[in-house]
Formats: sequence, C-alpha cells, structure tokens
Amino acid sequence: MASADGVLSRDGEDDARAELDLRVQDPAALEEIELYSELIIVAGESTQPLSQDEIDRALGVSRSAARS
Repeated sequence: MASADGVLSRDGEDDARAELDLRVQDPAALEEIELYSELIIVAGESTQPLSQDEIDRALGVSRSAARS
C-alpha cells in the first residue's frame, strides 16, 4: 500500500526490503526495461528464432551504428 509520501510497503512487514520508494527512478534502468520489453514482444510474435536484423529493428539499432 502506498502512503502519502510515495513509499510502498507490505502490510505487517517491517523488513527494509519490503519498502519501495516510488520517488526514486533510474532512467538508464527504465530504458533497459523498455528495450527488453520490446524485444520480448517481437520474440513472442515470432514462430522462429529472431535474426540479428530483427533484433536490431526491435531495439531501434541501425546496422551502421551497430558496427561502429
């Protein structure tokens, strides 16, 4: 349950690991999660293993940028 200060904790637990401060964000981690999600979606729609080109397209990477 989230409190007014944005801290999420589980009822009845005092363990510090049970608290999540929703005000703290890591932009790099969020971007990685977004990219990973896109790759999972594309892979889930495919009936065969993805080619490197398909992976690059899903991640928004051009072949010329990937080589440099």
